[in-house]
Amino acid sequence: MPASELPESFIFHCADANGNPAKRDSAAWCIPVVEIDTVSTDAGGHPIAPNDATSITTSTYGPGHTFIEHLVSGAPPAK
Repeated sequence: MPASELPESFIFHCADANGNPAKRDSAAWCIPVVEIDTVSTDAGGHPIAPNDATSITTSTYGPGHTFIEHLVSGAPPAK
């Protein structure tokens, strides 16, 4: 079944033929998102509650723990 025919409650990472992000109804391919790992850290890189975090890192995976995307918001931890 094409991703465009599934309800909006299903989350997909979709792209056009060039690999650029695209909406489901116009995408060349879509991977269902089945797992999202989120880690919030303080300025030193130590885990901390999200409301107190300097940085939040999110990794998104598809079926079989297939890596899809990695995002960092805020300042990266100091090294």
